Amino acid sequence: MLKATTPCAIDDYRAFDFWLGSWDVTVAGASAPTAVNHITTAQDGCVVLEDYTNNAFSGRSINFNDQQTGKWHQSWMGNGGGAVYLEGGLSEKGEMVPTDAELPAVKATNTINLVTWTPLSDGRVRQH
Repeated sequence: MLKATTPCAIDDYRAFDFWLGSWDVTVAGASAPTAVNHITTAQDGCVVLEDYTNNAFSGRSINFNDQQTGKWHQSWMGNGGGAVYLEGGLSEKGEMVPTDAELPAVKATNTINLVTWTPLSDGRVRQH
C-alpha cells in the first residue's frame, strides 16, 4: 500500500493497477499459455513496468500518468528493435485504451496502434 503522502498515491496514478501481477499469456485461439508477463510498480507507485517474455521474444514497457496532460503513456521496446509509444486513458467501461493515432510516428509508418486492457470479473485481464 502506498503512503498517503506519496505524490503518486492519488487515483489518477492507480488507474492501471488492475494490470499488476504475474500473468500467463494465452493468445487468441491457443489452448495453453505461450508467454509470461510480469507487471510491477516502481518509483513509489508513479510507474507501471511490464516485462514480457516468450521463447523467442521479449519486451519491456514503462507506463505512467502525466499529470500535465491527464493522459497515460506507454513506451515499449522489444528485443526485435521495434519501439511503440502510446497515450490514452481509461474508457467509460474502465478499460485502459492507449493509441498512437495522434502521435508523430503514425505519419512515418502509416500504421495506427491501439491497445485495450480490460479488467475481467474473475481478476484476469484481457489485452486486445
